[in-house]
Amino acid sequence: MNTSSIPEFVSRVLARLTDVRPTRGGWDAQCPCADHNPSSSHPGDQHPSLHVGIGGQGQILLKCRVGCKTDAVLQSLGLGWSDLFPPDDQTPSAEQVPDEQVPHEPDRLCCAGLLHAAYTAVVQHLELSEPHRHSLRGRGLSDEFIQRAEYRTLRHADRRAVATAVGTEIGPDLCLVPGFTNGESGPTLSGEATGLVIPVRDLSGRIRALKLRQDRHPKYVYLSDGASGRSSGSPVHVPLGTPSSAETVRVTEGELKADVCRVLDSTPTVGIPGVTNWQAALPVLRELGAREVVIAFDAPDVHHKAPVFQQLAEFAESVEANGLELTVEDWDDNL
Repeated sequence: MNTSSIPEFVSRVLARLTDVRPTRGGWDAQCPCADHNPSSSHPGDQHPSLHVGIGGQGQILLKCRVGCKTDAVLQSLGLGWSDLFPPDDQTPSAEQVPDEQVPHEPDRLCCAGLLHAAYTAVVQHLELSEPHRHSLRGRGLSDEFIQRAEYRTLRHADRRAVATAVGTEIGPDLCLVPGFTNGESGPTLSGEATGLVIPVRDLSGRIRALKLRQDRHPKYVYLSDGASGRSSGSPVHVPLGTPSSAETVRVTEGELKADVCRVLDSTPTVGIPGVTNWQAALPVLRELGAREVVIAFDAPDVHHKAPVFQQLAEFAESVEANGLELTVEDWDDNL
């Protein structure tokens, strides 16, 4: 690796460290924290214990092997969290980072693993309210599926306590997870939304995002909505129990609708977050090996809202252009 080509924002951080040594996958340096290794007879970092790497999105990753928190490392360096992220014109290229840190598929899987770990920890520290449980039962979901799907209820009072507990489990990488922010009193969940928490899962069953169904407008928001700028995106939801391959796959609008279909109907169903996001379903359909696609959008919207009908028409055209058979269904229920 040519160190002269290191982006300026990375060089700025490395320049504030002592005994920087290029290593496999990044750099090692002495941890600058004053409280580093306090129980030792020689406090402070006697050996390079701080690893500096580059994440899949080009951000700097700091990891103290002794256990110093990233907050403490940044404070010791006189830096903030924003200093770990590249300006738009300084995102490292493949030639500027060690080979082991180039974001190939394994690194993307690691990122998915971090999201799953953090969001799983969130739902494990929340409970499902009885009104929400009753509402889910009313949609036809069994208690067994409700438990497996890990629906939860988020209240304002939960935000800081849950984030603190998750931060203890995840460690400094929590700052990279959409939906968490550092407040004046420590980590907290981003935004102000409350309501039913719906885990959004991928084909492997991993949680890729957390969706909130509010009792006010807008009805559905992601936990990652907030001022941090980090987002979990708008992933397609694959309900638990969906087979790894299926000749016929239904695509509906909404994660909750997809879960209801999973329980009430034998046709495997995936949920897109909105009618304009239908293109995201195409890779999932290919991975499932679908030969027939059933499109099921809300009947009132399809028949009375021209933009929704237009999205349905474009989706149907794309399905047929990919050589797949097409069936169109109507939803008569407002979930």
